[in-house]
Amino acid sequence: MTESYIWRDERTAWRIIEGEAVIVTPLDSKVHILNEVGTRIWELLEGKEMKVGQIIEMICEEFEVAQKKAEEDVDKFIKEMCEKGIVKIRAPGQKKSIVHSP
Repeated sequence: MTESYIWRDERTAWRIIEGEAVIVTPLDSKVHILNEVGTRIWELLEGKEMKVGQIIEMICEEFEVAQKKAEEDVDKFIKEMCEKGIVKIRAPGQKKSIVHSP
């Protein structure tokens, strides 16, 4: 998954409140509050898509966590956010416009 790209679903409503991202899912209007790491990933995606591997590297550096742990946590976070329709993901070489949430 490290070579895949991720970006926010443009329909997602959100705010940062007291250092935590508060997100309303576009599919069911449920509210989700992200922890510090989830909020940082959300901030990294502002206005752009990023490679999952780049996000993992930044999380390792900023939170002083081991590479393997960061990979596991970021992968789990991305899968959960994809399932909720909050972010989208595409494989390298795949066009952004044809990707759908799982």
